[in-house]
Amino acid sequence: AVSQVPEDFPDDATLRQLYESSKQELAVPERYHLRQIFLAVEGTNADQVKARAGQLVKEARGKKGDFAELARRHSDDAASAARARPVVAALKEGEVSAPFRTGSGWHVLKLEKTEAARTATFDEVQDQLRATVREQRRRQNAEAYLNRLVGEASLNINGAAVTALLENQ
Repeated sequence: AVSQVPEDFPDDATLRQLYESSKQELAVPERYHLRQIFLAVEGTNADQVKARAGQLVKEARGKKGDFAELARRHSDDAASAARARPVVAALKEGEVSAPFRTGSGWHVLKLEKTEAARTATFDEVQDQLRATVREQRRRQNAEAYLNRLVGEASLNINGAAVTALLENQ
């Protein structure tokens, strides 16, 4: 194909150079590993649910509190994911949050682990960088080919044939 890129493109040196010049764009944000208990609020039971959440916090913070087991037994929605970055950012590893409310109910979180923000390593992004550079080159090749075709093309109009066609109608 006209836009095909050579198999050995780009070379490792080009990729390394691209990585070094793009490091600021390759940031991996801080990540949190959480466990969650979600207690749904339905209708007018908000106060009861809040009290239940408070009791679960006491159990989780207690010496025998197994948060994973509490979540399995009491969470109304195991798949629910709270948008709770401010709450999470204030926790220390192993700490259980106070209950907090979102539009759908009450949440109790436990911060299991925090991974600091960092720059992705070359090995982590090498394949993605290679694919991006190859796609850019493929597009450049296709565009150059089409521009060459347009530049070489000439348009000739046979005026006599056009007049004859129009007179026959």
